[in-house]
Amino acid sequence: MTSRGWPRFGLPQLTAYRHLDEMITVLAARAPGLQEALERAVARGTAYSSACCARS
Repeated sequence: MTSRGWPRFGLPQLTAYRHLDEMITVLAARAPGLQEALERAVARGTAYSSACCARS
């Protein structure tokens, strides 16, 4: 990224950041809340898995 913009896409840097911010807002609005995510995990039987932290 340069201060002159994103030459590969022809977007000024400010416009690119604005689009990025809008996309994050849209994704966050669609994401389940913590309670819903935990309920889904419990329903699948994957709640409280420590597999991500297991060491070999």
